Amino acid sequence: MKLLFSIIVPIYNVEKYLNQCIDSIINQSYKHLEIILVDDGSSDNSGAICDKYAASDKRIKVIHKANGGLSSARNSGLKEASGNYIIFIDSDDYYYRLDCIEKIAATISSKNADVVVIPPIHFDDEKSIYTYKDKKYLRSEVAEHNKEDALKYAFKYDFFKACAWDKAVKSEIIFKNKMFFIDGLFSEDIDWCAMLVNYISSLDCLEEPMYAYRQRNGSITKSLSCKHISDILYQIEKWAGSAKKSNDNIMLGYLAHNYVMLLEVYSKVSASEKRKYLDKIKTYSYLLKYDYSLNVKKVKRVYSILGLYATLFILKTVRK
Repeated sequence: MKLLFSIIVPIYNVEKYLNQCIDSIINQSYKHLEIILVDDGSSDNSGAICDKYAASDKRIKVIHKANGGLSSARNSGLKEASGNYIIFIDSDDYYYRLDCIEKIAATISSKNADVVVIPPIHFDDEKSIYTYKDKKYLRSEVAEHNKEDALKYAFKYDFFKACAWDKAVKSEIIFKNKMFFIDGLFSEDIDWCAMLVNYISSLDCLEEPMYAYRQRNGSITKSLSCKHISDILYQIEKWAGSAKKSNDNIMLGYLAHNYVMLLEVYSKVSASEKRKYLDKIKTYSYLLKYDYSLNVKKVKRVYSILGLYATLFILKTVRK
């Protein structure tokens, strides 16, 4: 049976970018798609754009709902999905290549992996420049190994990250384990991808960049707040205790990457009240021991020599 992919697009006030996103989906060379456009209470022309596409393509289903945030929109899409694999795409991004889904389908037919990682290429919206950050996506190092070794390799080169949009996931795993996103959280992909680490048994990847990840003014990194700190901490806390107790080094390695992201976010938040989180942040510094990631190794080295405050200062000044 030919694989059916459910592609879920959460949409909120992106009329400037939405046509490019949807066109990149409907024009894929692989046509057996279910396209779910979730208009999350947009106040611009996004909802009308969705309806126009649905009128001309039977594969498209549109959900109009009150604004509830990214998690709510994705969950609404999941509840309507019937594909063998689920793929999310952010509505200001687009597929860089029109054979992306075809490549994913071929990869699945080869190894039947639970998750296929899709390499992104970064697109600077202001400068119209593409940048490919080679993360060494090598199928021979992923698909040919067991889950633990595959994830260790993916962690090492930083391509199994807390992102929902760069993965095609077997739908039976999502629905069997009730893998929905937590409403109201920032960085909600941390928890969702932790569930992937917990529940999948195999991993695969494409080797070429397929997904254009748009970097633009007004992105979330421009407006970081203490809620970002508390929400990331909450998600690390949710998984770290049980992982440490059961010696789940793979989960701890995944959380180590997100601990580094927590330090980066903390270093960039300007509010003085962020200091109340410092003691808790220090509590989870043990995660740096699980340094499968080259990035985590670097931060661990700085932390062990110079301490937390110097590490935060360096992350603030070096990591843009």
